Amino acid sequence: MTTLPDKKEARPLAKDERCNNSDHHAFCKIDTTELHRRIANRPEEYLRELFGNKFDKAQNGSFRVGSKGSLAISIREGALVYFSHQEGVGGDAIALWVRERGGTAGEALRAVAAWSGIPPISNGTTATPKREGKPAPIAMKLPDDATPGTKADWLELAALRHVSIESVCAATHLGTLLFGTVCGSRCWILTDARRLIAEARRMDGKLFPAVGDIGERKAHTIKGSVKSWPVGLVPSNYHPDSRAPLVVVEGGPDYLAAMHFAFADKPDALAWHPIAFLGAGTASAIHPEALPLLRGRRVRLYPHGDSAGTLAGAKWAAQFAALGATVDAFSFEGLRKATGEPIKDLNDCARIHPEDAAELEGLLP
Repeated sequence: MTTLPDKKEARPLAKDERCNNSDHHAFCKIDTTELHRRIANRPEEYLRELFGNKFDKAQNGSFRVGSKGSLAISIREGALVYFSHQEGVGGDAIALWVRERGGTAGEALRAVAAWSGIPPISNGTTATPKREGKPAPIAMKLPDDATPGTKADWLELAALRHVSIESVCAATHLGTLLFGTVCGSRCWILTDARRLIAEARRMDGKLFPAVGDIGERKAHTIKGSVKSWPVGLVPSNYHPDSRAPLVVVEGGPDYLAAMHFAFADKPDALAWHPIAFLGAGTASAIHPEALPLLRGRRVRLYPHGDSAGTLAGAKWAAQFAALGATVDAFSFEGLRKATGEPIKDLNDCARIHPEDAAELEGLLP
């Protein structure tokens, strides 16, 4: 069995190995390392493409756009990044393109590559032929009333899961959190732009009732979902920086907790990229379309503190390591909730015993 390194250890990143971003359907690849290098070498040309001459350059080489310079743009670690002080969100050069021009992240990636002179590279794959005698998979369909919710929904969910309202609002902004009716109950729903999977939990915190062969359950996976897809990897309204460390959790509550602790650590919570596998049973193989977006990343795992979580964490760690990622894991062993009960997962840490709170220093990578 592969064993997880403790939270202070990490495997080294493979030399010169970087992640290739792809569009949502992964039918082309672009050298994003070279793309970001070219933009960083020509920042004023890039900003002129997006804003005309409506930007100012500071003495330190950074740029400001908008009323009172509310949009800050700079070059960090060889790449252009931005942060909106008005909206409280930021991202890389591709995210800035999406913000100003609209469209999907994949469309923006191709447009910026064309602007910089980098052509898309076909991955040489072709559509998989249909197998005779096997029905086509059922496409996942969200509830008809699924929406980002209301302020009342956000406050109710924040109280239910013991997380900040900022973390809930951020998830709705990213398009990873929706609200709607599932199995006759008002629910919060975790999904992302790929729409390969959606999982619902009841807003009243109760179990879904048994239906046919399906027993009572805390979470209901919407029919047609592909559970090997890491939820949050492709947000709807934001193109994550491919160099941001991945915060890898198990389940919807831990995803909200990851957002919660990110905002508690610093206002620019998007310095990290939370993703969630929805259940320990999904650990056998990560979805193949996700692999190019995971290659060479800095990864911290937060496996649940039970035997199933430990085993799943080991399997995920092995797969990330095979992709050239730097991997470590946070352990909840010995931590207590305020009630004195042992902490089993990241969401439990939102109710940590005051005497154990110092153990959460360095919680995020």
